[in-house]
Amino acid sequence: TEPQPVQLPPAQWRHRAALFVQRCEQYLWTDAGQRARTYLRQRGLTDETIKQYRLGLNPKFAKGGGGEWGLDRDVSRAMGVTIPRYGVGELWAVNIRRLNDDHTPYAGENKYLQVTGGSVQALFNCDAITTGTAAIIATGGELDAILCQQFAPNSVACVSIGAEGYTLKPPFRSSVES
Repeated sequence: TEPQPVQLPPAQWRHRAALFVQRCEQYLWTDAGQRARTYLRQRGLTDETIKQYRLGLNPKFAKGGGGEWGLDRDVSRAMGVTIPRYGVGELWAVNIRRLNDDHTPYAGENKYLQVTGGSVQALFNCDAITTGTAAIIATGGELDAILCQQFAPNSVACVSIGAEGYTLKPPFRSSVES
């Protein structure tokens, strides 16, 4: 059977998530964001690439009522590097690479957590796929796709499904199949 299409999160969620992404972007470039920036640079990312992909830093865990996000459940936001998932002009999800309290990389299980309410099954960096794309490289995670895209020629799109075990669903499946 054909998989059901990925559903765009509610407009209210997208609005609140966009504000969250903006605040986290700004926080990353403060003195308090130094360790997180160092972590990203040690992964090979340049400041230009970090800014291009709107990476940020959520400085502390937060959980609260989902009503202001348009949800009927609490919204959790882990502490860590925020990775917004934009595609076809919309914000679909915000993934977070967890950090320890001292802002060093978390090494336990569930290193990546999603802000509640997003659709992580949206293909990360899908907008890099154009009619002029000669090749598509799929990576295991968003930070790997960002690093790949940083060094790839313009005719190559580097994307990520998000994690092993996820499958592409329409409309993202059709963008890769065409």
